[in-house]
Amino acid sequence: MNSIVYIKGIEKDGYGAVSAIVCDNWGRVLRKNSLFIGETTPLKADFTALLSGVEAAVEAGASSVKIFTDNESLIRYMAGTLKILDRDAAELAEDIRSVSEGLSYEFTYIHASRNKDAERLALSALEEGMKTEKRETKKTRKDAASSAVKETHIASASNKTEPKKRNKREASRQAAVAAFRRAMLFDDIAAPKKQDVATFPCRAIGDSIPEEREERQISAGGIVYKRDGGKILVCIISKKKGKIWALPKGRVLPGEDLEDTARREIAEETGHLTHVEDILDEISYYFYVKEESVLYHKTVYFFLMPLLEEDFCQPDGEADSIIWLTPGEAYRRLSYLSEKEVMRKAQKIFNISK
Repeated sequence: MNSIVYIKGIEKDGYGAVSAIVCDNWGRVLRKNSLFIGETTPLKADFTALLSGVEAAVEAGASSVKIFTDNESLIRYMAGTLKILDRDAAELAEDIRSVSEGLSYEFTYIHASRNKDAERLALSALEEGMKTEKRETKKTRKDAASSAVKETHIASASNKTEPKKRNKREASRQAAVAAFRRAMLFDDIAAPKKQDVATFPCRAIGDSIPEEREERQISAGGIVYKRDGGKILVCIISKKKGKIWALPKGRVLPGEDLEDTARREIAEETGHLTHVEDILDEISYYFYVKEESVLYHKTVYFFLMPLLEEDFCQPDGEADSIIWLTPGEAYRRLSYLSEKEVMRKAQKIFNISK
């Protein structure tokens, strides 16, 4: 069975909750999971949400799953384009890979406005968990005060009584997370579920999110560079009245190869004539066009492109500004992390070529 899973990780004041909504291909909800995970960080909450989504899909009997998330960084971490430095998050990522072994799955990025059902479900778990947290904290303080008064009596009877109980909150949290992780690996443990989820307003995914089609886009561009005295300068452009700084690039036209696209797009956007020296990098990402109900999967190929002639033709006006900067300055100015990584690779080549 193919399934669709919407996931959400929530963190507030150091505490978090996660949710997963599993649907079939027609958008019918098969399962809803939510879990309060206690003390956490935003990154660990995101990975725990992904773990819950994969486990819920396995529990529903899925053989393949498409995971919808509004966290683009999570997709990049799992794709390996961003390195996971947090040890706990790295361990969760290994758990995800272990649970999903043999399961075909892919990630799809959606806007946060299209993930509201999963968000409401996670918020409900967080609210209930925080209430329980406050009650247990209050009880722990009361028990501590009572324990101080009876300390001498406890000491004298220590050989006849059980060891002190562990902190209930921490024990409960650890047990819940452990059960949740093992639920799909060992059939004798049931993952904890909130009993009051049904009272929280969470409509079926098929009702709240319209059917959409997916399309693939391929673009090409490059890092245009020139030598000015003893230093190297690269060309970047701005769009949206200077709010976005990017590398020049554009879509491949029918019958056009990637290198031709890169040369044409750079000439149109910057007015510069270039040639392709080498392939530099490729990046992939998703973006959703609400007006078209289309989810685009875009791949952009970047080339290293030395300048042949500056101001060779009149730019088409798509770029608001066209400037030359040192690679380091361009790296800091670029708006997209993926393009920063492309620039970083070019910097390494420039340093080698000196």
